[in-house]
Amino acid sequence: MAQQTWWRVCAPYVTVRTMTTEGWRIIGLHRGAPLPLDVNQEAIDHLSSHNLIESFTMTAPERQLLAEQPPGTLPEQDPGPAQQVPTPAPEGAKASTPAAAGSGSASGGTTGTKTRAHTSGSGGSK
Repeated sequence: MAQQTWWRVCAPYVTVRTMTTEGWRIIGLHRGAPLPLDVNQEAIDHLSSHNLIESFTMTAPERQLLAEQPPGTLPEQDPGPAQQVPTPAPEGAKASTPAAAGSGSASGGTTGTKTRAHTSGSGGSK
């Protein structure tokens, strides 16, 4: 099988000019993404000279597989039942409980937020 040379991103992130369904656009590509086929040679030369992209070879069947299953995707599988994963509370955060929520001043509990006007009795000036 004949192998063809392709380009992929080896930097953390690059931008390239490419044609989309909405016209010419600047798109961002993350490490490992193949360059679109319509990126011009001048841009390829520039990105390559700065070691932002690298060439690699791929056969036609490999390219077809890549088109069908882009990086970061898995083959079609039954996802199974959804699961809820508990997340830990941030450090220093108090756990909120229903009992603690109902202990405000309306229910007779003390909240420690009384003001001087509530405790002084007379509040008027002499």
